[in-house]
Amino acid sequence: MKRLVVVACALTLSSAGSALAAGPSVAVAPTSDVFAAPVSAVLRFTDDGTQAPASHDLYVPGGYGVALSQPFGATIGGIEGRAKASTGTETPLSGAVTAADPASFAQEAQACTPTHPVHDAVWVVGLNTAGSSAQVPMFVDRAPTSTLAAHLRLCLPPLGAPGAELRLARATITLNGVFTNPSVPGDYRWTSVFGYATIGVLATASETLVRLPRRLTVTAKPIRSPAGRSFVRVAGKLAENGHPVAGVRVQILAGARASVFQRLAYATSYVGGTFSVVAPLRQKTFFQARATTGVREGPVAQCRSSELRPDAVCTSLTYAPLSVQSRRIAASPRRVRVPR
Repeated sequence: MKRLVVVACALTLSSAGSALAAGPSVAVAPTSDVFAAPVSAVLRFTDDGTQAPASHDLYVPGGYGVALSQPFGATIGGIEGRAKASTGTETPLSGAVTAADPASFAQEAQACTPTHPVHDAVWVVGLNTAGSSAQVPMFVDRAPTSTLAAHLRLCLPPLGAPGAELRLARATITLNGVFTNPSVPGDYRWTSVFGYATIGVLATASETLVRLPRRLTVTAKPIRSPAGRSFVRVAGKLAENGHPVAGVRVQILAGARASVFQRLAYATSYVGGTFSVVAPLRQKTFFQARATTGVREGPVAQCRSSELRPDAVCTSLTYAPLSVQSRRIAASPRRVRVPR
């Protein structure tokens, strides 16, 4: 998994699309929310800037476990994306990420990381397009501190043939068997920093916040109209590590049995992360709420990349995708007492 992450950083892929600011950025999407559980990481990159970055650094937040003991030659991930020519024409790109012997890349390490030529691991990223192929090393180091778990760095050479260079425009990288989720609640920041070969061009940065845990609560309160009809108000709240999540479509499910659900309605979480719907209630009914999102844009003012790289200007902040469901609850119509 680590290698895949490294590849993603180096490639500056595009996945968040219009939600992200101009220039290179990376959005991280872990596949599980379970504390201390092994997790695959999906890295989506985009680069819609005017100048391709020369170096890519990915900082894995403290709290994550990082495994670097894969045997040399083992495949730890893959990449699918698009490379773009100066004319705007795009070409499919794909490849594998494999573990390699760091001793075999001493010369490349000296060039890419001159102040730190010895590394804990090297991942080789295959960048294959029609008529062009490159094997690019990514250098990986543990950083067992309270704020960082690992640092990945990649220096990306020009792709394609001389005079017909290509630049990576977008890609998706999936890393398996590298990361383990944190064991405690928190806001975990994955930070990418992009450097440029042109003198005077400032480094840029992007961040993805993974907030754990994610919680979706739900209640069902029977109500009765003045005309004697039975209804139910299904309400709840969506939050990440205690932060309310607004603007998310929540699916409300209902069924006569707790094991069989059908969609009842959609609701949107508002300020405070709350949502509610009212529906007829004719019999005892079970309810559940579910919410799924893609990458969500956040305010750049919340970036903290300067704490890692004071020379970098943060251009985008995103929240990781979420997929969460509530517990199942039941409600029955209110009985009306008939006076004797």
